[in-house]
Amino acid sequence: LYGEAAELCRQHGRRINAAVSDINRAQVAVARGRIEEVPARLLPSLDYLKLEGAQNLLGQGQVVLARVHDALGDREAAMTAVDDALAAAETTRYLPALFAAHFEKAHLLGVGGDLDRAWAHLELAREFARESGRVDDLLGAECLRILLLCWQDRVEEAAVAFDEIEAKLREHRSSIPFDLLAVATLFGLPPDRAGSIPAEEDEPIDRALLLAACEYASGGNDLGALREAAEQLRGDDVGEHRAMLRILADVFESHAAALGHDPQAVARAAASAEAAAAALGHHWLAALARDALPDS
Repeated sequence: LYGEAAELCRQHGRRINAAVSDINRAQVAVARGRIEEVPARLLPSLDYLKLEGAQNLLGQGQVVLARVHDALGDREAAMTAVDDALAAAETTRYLPALFAAHFEKAHLLGVGGDLDRAWAHLELAREFARESGRVDDLLGAECLRILLLCWQDRVEEAAVAFDEIEAKLREHRSSIPFDLLAVATLFGLPPDRAGSIPAEEDEPIDRALLLAACEYASGGNDLGALREAAEQLRGDDVGEHRAMLRILADVFESHAAALGHDPQAVARAAASAEAAAAALGHHWLAALARDALPDS
């Protein structure tokens, strides 16, 4: 529908409206896994918005482009798009774009192990979330804060931070970034925290991811949960963190193989995870995969 709307707008000379439809179309494409085709379609619209000086829309569109590059496993291109989003959003102080750009920047920096800079951008994102009052933004920022705390081995603080927002998470389950909480669980957030808030029934990927993360972190032996998550996370329709989730699929597969006493399968899955994490520049998952390698 967004594609049809964009074409109709172009036919009537409403190119900014067409660009908005292209941005919306890109967001839907990310959710549905049709990611490879997005940059070629989105870039001309972003160029037009830049030419027209539509900075608010340009900032939002660049954030979408960053998420697409991240899903495709190109962290460097994602970082460039985020920087472009920040440059656009800061000219008008448009809160939704400012939050999204700083949030994405914080996550990308954190993934690469640059935690000091990640914290600086996260604090700005939290500030803009509080200013706008948007629940999705507030919860997203707090969940990323929990993840950064875990990456700094401040797991007790992470647990306290989770407890502080637990009631809000239960109230707004559809707004929870379960992938961030799942990764936090792999790095020290007690499994009884995130695991106590199941994803919605109509979100099987989130449910499988969270269950497998809790199994992995607690040393559980539910082979079915681990293998189900691995299968689910290898699909195309897993959203904006597709590259990261496919790494987690291999991590869970390696753990399942270890439980099944199959060292060769452990080695294959862990090596695949390490190689993919290194290619993505994911400092933490690369280390996690190395730890899973036999005799590591």
